[in-house]
Amino acid sequence: MDFLLIQSYLDKLPSKEDIKEVPEVAALIKIYSENIIDEELDKILDERHFEITTAKQESEIKNLDYSLDFYIEKLKEQLQDKTEEETEEEKIVINCLGTVYSKYIGNTIYSRKIMRDIADTLSNYNTLEYDIKLEEQSSLDEELNKLLEKLKFPSNFLIVNNIEGAIYALTNTFLKNKEIIMNFKDAIKLEKIGPKDILEKNGINIEFVGYLNNVTSKDYLDKLYDDRYILNIDMSYIPVENNISYKEFKNMNNKVINITDKVHIKTNRKEIKELSYELNEYLENEFLIDIVDFSKFAGLPKCAFIFIKDDEIYNEIKNDIIFEVLTINKETKIFLFHLLKAYYEENKDSIFIEKILLSEEEIKKKNQRILTKLEKEIGDKVEISLIEGEYLTLDDRNKNGKFERELIILTPKNLDAKEIEKKLKTGENPIFCWLHENSLIFNLQLLFKKDETKFLEKIKSVFSNTI
Repeated sequence: MDFLLIQSYLDKLPSKEDIKEVPEVAALIKIYSENIIDEELDKILDERHFEITTAKQESEIKNLDYSLDFYIEKLKEQLQDKTEEETEEEKIVINCLGTVYSKYIGNTIYSRKIMRDIADTLSNYNTLEYDIKLEEQSSLDEELNKLLEKLKFPSNFLIVNNIEGAIYALTNTFLKNKEIIMNFKDAIKLEKIGPKDILEKNGINIEFVGYLNNVTSKDYLDKLYDDRYILNIDMSYIPVENNISYKEFKNMNNKVINITDKVHIKTNRKEIKELSYELNEYLENEFLIDIVDFSKFAGLPKCAFIFIKDDEIYNEIKNDIIFEVLTINKETKIFLFHLLKAYYEENKDSIFIEKILLSEEEIKKKNQRILTKLEKEIGDKVEISLIEGEYLTLDDRNKNGKFERELIILTPKNLDAKEIEKKLKTGENPIFCWLHENSLIFNLQLLFKKDETKFLEKIKSVFSNTI
């Protein structure tokens, strides 16, 4: 079906908020809770959205019921089924550790809108490779480039699968048979991010400067001969004590290859601003080459952008056959396109890192709401208190970037906290929290509103069934 025709039918779909304003639905919210109604309406709207976007001809969807009555009746049916049938609930992990990116219990989370946009693109024919206005063939790369240009990205950039791929692309081209200088600490970092073997296998000689506990700009300048480049590593999960700052590279920036994940695109969050650079601010360093992973502070897919100041080097890498092997696949480009589009449209709620970083005031309000309910449900079994602590961290490896947050502490009166913690992690809707002596510590930063009921039910169940 024609793209514009599909869109005309999608425009007939009501918003979830419109449906919830209907008195009948408002009454159902009081009975079942807003979280459950939201979940059921999302299912109904997603199903209807899918039905329209996958129709092969207009006759399949022309006579569908688009009235509000349809959605109200459908909602009632689903709620009835929910009551009468024992259905297995989706198992979720409730993260009360405060670890934003965890390789053990979670990953990046995106809004339903982002996921729906991506699903639409991947499950249908689309105009990402055809320009309707100009009536001519386009390409996904061109569309991505247009978007990146609007977001003020440099024109000379390449995208590869990961940092290791970026290093390989460089060593296979302009760095071949040249020398790199690094400080001793960066040599240790190189082991952590992986590409040391790539450098050695491609015959790159490395000379180290400075000392383990100190390095100065003079140490670099003394060793910076022709055909030598500085490799600097600045990753969020690696301590940077005693390293020189970006400003100290000023007189040699045309020789610097910098690797970092400490860059964001747009943000209003002070935590992100404190720990990373805004893209245009970062690019003012004017390094020869920047290898940037945006997955940490911008929530983009895991890949590496290579920004190249020199046109000759840019063309050499771009035209090398190895670049075609290392470049990201079409699916990743589509994911990237929709996330960058959300940034361009300033729809930051679609981006995980923006969505979950509640302010101190917001987290305190949430804590008070949950604490009141906990006192009612299990107040006779535990002592409940609040403390401030550095428990919000960006990922499992991050020794820096911890933020002060108010935390809830549950200290069982007559039960073993270790046994409680073990039971919380098992069964339906496992909860991960901190165990300290005989107390359980909960950071509710990452507890989404839709999961609060499951959280409280799990806590009540475990405390009630532990002897």
